[in-house]
Amino acid sequence: MEGQQPVEERAEVIRALLTLATNDPEFLRDVRYSPASTLSRYGLTLRDAEMDGVFTYLTQNAGLSDEELVRDMQQFSTVDFRWT
Repeated sequence: MEGQQPVEERAEVIRALLTLATNDPEFLRDVRYSPASTLSRYGLTLRDAEMDGVFTYLTQNAGLSDEELVRDMQQFSTVDFRWT
């Protein structure tokens, strides 16, 4: 479809988000507090469904400490993010 990023590029955006969240404590703190504005500030543009997934994940894991959340996110580093 015209105007849509290839699947590989979408995967790279998600990997960048996970890399920042698991390696940059300031990013993690900010994305937990204000996901949309933080992602925008860092130049990460998510599709609506991807953003919904971020909100859902953060809401479901709101009770975790930053350290626990990072450990949980690290499991996603081996996931193949190529969607059809």
